Amino acid sequence: MSLLSWPSCAFVLHRKPADDFDVVVEQLAVFNFDGIAPFFDLPEEQSLWATMEPSRRRDDNVVCTVPGTRLSSDLASRGIEHLDLARVDVEGHEPQVLEGMVLLLGRCATSLLLEIRTVAAARRIADLTASVPSLVFDLDEKAPPRRVERLGRASSFWNYLLCAEEKVPRQGSSDDAGGGRIICGPN
Repeated sequence: MSLLSWPSCAFVLHRKPADDFDVVVEQLAVFNFDGIAPFFDLPEEQSLWATMEPSRRRDDNVVCTVPGTRLSSDLASRGIEHLDLARVDVEGHEPQVLEGMVLLLGRCATSLLLEIRTVAAARRIADLTASVPSLVFDLDEKAPPRRVERLGRASSFWNYLLCAEEKVPRQGSSDDAGGGRIICGPN
């Protein structure tokens, strides 16, 4: 399922279905509340810039409104009780998205792929996920994943995987014939 607040991106994905996958595309923003929010887009067709953050608004923005929901509310309305993995890349709004799914994280041990672009966002996300024991991996696009103790400026890419320890493949498990160690780089 792909939830997109960006009207033009949702339209394009509806026109071009993914090969061999049953992908449901919804024009629905994921917030830390259920309701309607303003969306600031550029007047020309493009896919590089848009925001829901009023402080980032530009003079040439086209303003529309988009429906939105907490992720936990949307999944409950669909009868989905468990979420294994969530990829959250919302250009600086990751803490707000996680605020809308914090109950789900604790209940499901959901793994998260996150882009975290500021130290302030890293701190807020660390606070939001503190009650959910997880391993944190820095996903640097130029090096193998490596386990880190906390979110922060670990690499130049700010991409992280947070996952429950029981979800990390181990060498020596049925998935791998190695020696029983968690597969990751040095701390």
